[in-house]
Amino acid sequence: MIGMIALIVQACDNNVIRYEPLGQDAKVLAFGDSITLGYGVGAQESYPYVLSELSGWQVINAGIGGETAEAANNRIDAAMVQHQPKLVLIELGGNDFLNNVEPSAVKENLRRIIRRVKRHNAIPVLIAIPALSSSMMVTTNIEDAPIYADLAREEEINVVPDVFSMLLRTPRYKKDLVHPNGEGYRVLGEAIYLQLHGMGLVH
Repeated sequence: MIGMIALIVQACDNNVIRYEPLGQDAKVLAFGDSITLGYGVGAQESYPYVLSELSGWQVINAGIGGETAEAANNRIDAAMVQHQPKLVLIELGGNDFLNNVEPSAVKENLRRIIRRVKRHNAIPVLIAIPALSSSMMVTTNIEDAPIYADLAREEEINVVPDVFSMLLRTPRYKKDLVHPNGEGYRVLGEAIYLQLHGMGLVH
C-alpha cells in the first residue's frame, strides 16, 4: 500500500509549487463533500483525521454529504472567517458530475472557491477526482477529470492528482462505487500527507 502511494507521489512531483512549512499548531481546513466528511466510516477514519494524526496540525473537517462546488461557494467565506486556516484542501466536484453539470461550470465554481481562499491569505490545494458517472460501474479506466490540472496551472496552485482515482480503480479500497472504505480513507490521508510534504508544507 505504501509503495503504491510512493509511486503516485513520485510520479506527480514535477512542477510542484514549494512553500514554507506550516507550524505544528497550524489550522488546516478540509473543505469538501462526503469524501471529506468520511461517508460510511467513523470520524476517526476520515482522511482529515488521518492527516491530523500524521502532521500534528488541527485539521478541521468541513465536509458535507451531497455538497456541490456551486453550493460550496456559499459557505467558503464564512468557514474561512470562522476557522482562519493557513491551508485549505478543496475536494469538490463529484456531486456536480453525478448531476451532469458541465465540466466547464464545475471548473468555474472551483475557481471562485480558490480565489476566495486566496483572498483570506490561505494556501489552496485541490484534490483531483474523476468525472463521476454511472458508467463507472462497468470500467476500471478511471482517471482524474482534466479540469483539476488545468485549474492548478491557471491559478498557480498545487493539486493532489490520481490518488482518489486510484482508490476507485482498486476494489479493496472501496465501500461502494464512489466512496472509499476505512482502508481507502487511510490511504487517501497518507497520500495527501506525502503530497503536502513534497510541497514543503510539512516539517
